[in-house]
Amino acid sequence: DINSDWSTPWSSTGNTLEGWGIRSFKFTPGGASPAPLTLRLTADKSQFDGVVVSKAVSDGLWSVTDLDFVNNVATGLVPGFGNLTDEVWVITWYASTVADCDYTSCGPSYPEGIVDIEAARITSPATLSLNNTVLSDRDGDGSDDTVQINYGVLSNAFFEDLDVEVRVRDSSGQIVDTITDRIAAGGGVSVDSQVHFTAPLGDQYAFEMVMSDMLGDVVDTLQTSPQQLSNMKPVANGSVSLTDVQTWENIQFLGAGFDAWGLSLTNNSLPYLDPPTAYAWVFGDNGSSNLKSPLRSYTEVGSYNATLRVMDRGGTWSETQVHPINVTDQTEPVPVITVNNVVIENNLTLLTGQRILFSAGRTADNVPIDHLDFQWNWGDGTQSGGKGAYAQQHEWDDIDGESEQFNLTLSVSDGINVGTKVIQVNINNRVPVQIYAETLTTMTYTSLVLPDVFVDDDGEILTYDWSFPDGVRVGTGTPTRNDDFSTVSSSAANPIVAWDVP
Repeated sequence: DINSDWSTPWSSTGNTLEGWGIRSFKFTPGGASPAPLTLRLTADKSQFDGVVVSKAVSDGLWSVTDLDFVNNVATGLVPGFGNLTDEVWVITWYASTVADCDYTSCGPSYPEGIVDIEAARITSPATLSLNNTVLSDRDGDGSDDTVQINYGVLSNAFFEDLDVEVRVRDSSGQIVDTITDRIAAGGGVSVDSQVHFTAPLGDQYAFEMVMSDMLGDVVDTLQTSPQQLSNMKPVANGSVSLTDVQTWENIQFLGAGFDAWGLSLTNNSLPYLDPPTAYAWVFGDNGSSNLKSPLRSYTEVGSYNATLRVMDRGGTWSETQVHPINVTDQTEPVPVITVNNVVIENNLTLLTGQRILFSAGRTADNVPIDHLDFQWNWGDGTQSGGKGAYAQQHEWDDIDGESEQFNLTLSVSDGINVGTKVIQVNINNRVPVQIYAETLTTMTYTSLVLPDVFVDDDGEILTYDWSFPDGVRVGTGTPTRNDDFSTVSSSAANPIVAWDVP
């Protein structure tokens, strides 16, 4: 088919094609004035394909563009029909899924399809129109922070895709954001669309709209009056590592949030989620922090509400986000007693007067050791201790007999729970220590007072047993040859002795 009469839109319907058959349509401008040529092909099968072939007026070269059938419909646009291009061919074919065949393999007939074609000149370009602008308050603070721009696109083409670029400028004229909305228009019916903008800062914002066809040519523009918008509140979106803890157990508070703003084609999504510029944690125990993610604990049992607010770059604070924290203390301290870094499990043996440093520094509890109360009962009627007193010195002095046992009891309190450790301390009496080991020299028939040879550091010596194998005189006074020199032992502490032979 050939057409050059454009006084009315042209169409050709019911064109039958066998499988892999080709049909072509030729268009020339005739006497019509230059205008874009719009094309639409409608097929009854999904396997149709095609191309548009155009000849340039300037050099006679041919160019080819594909026809893309979507839902059995393909559209095309030839710009400058009549001045840039003076001859256009539309070639379409039925790309049947059945391969080339004869009557034997295909059955009684070849596969067939039908295609209709329409063509018309676009004598007026597509136009933009502003329907209205609607202000709204997303964050509910009583000030409008969002604007909805409602606009329409009218095209007299059978069908064409048009890109509407929306630009937002602040009061200083700087472009804040851009977005492109692709509109499928045609048939002389206005297509309504909308774009939404939420402000990043309180300011006046103007909107520019530039509509272009698929060749990139601008076909229409539009500009709105400035709109006064406030800064929308950011959103606090923090978290905590633990919500049920014991006293002094560290909790990681994780600060997070976002400041949503920007242009969008749907009202329920925004393209930019800027991070907060400041954080304000309040922990409910008179503590607070401006760190993003502080690490801290609670020292008292109770229920607390930790709250987070975040600030955006416009200086606006978010609503308060609440994190309930339940703090308990159900763990008893586990006392551990060490001596010289050795754990004492059950008993310990010492000597009288032996001063020992006892340590409970390895005691386990959720409460720090410096905040635990240590009470040491030494079992000898004395006690010591206090808050943080996990290291104490002690000695056992006087005992009855060679040894005596004492129960050392350590009680550790965290203010709620008490843990107890009992060990048995065996105290042995010290052996008297020899303090004199020199040789004594005397003369016959001369009295000699024997010195203190031993001393008992933890008491007194009760019995003595001196031995004189060769015999001696024991007693006071001046020895004579007639005295008895046959005594071989003495129980005196410092006997006075004399010898009659060298």
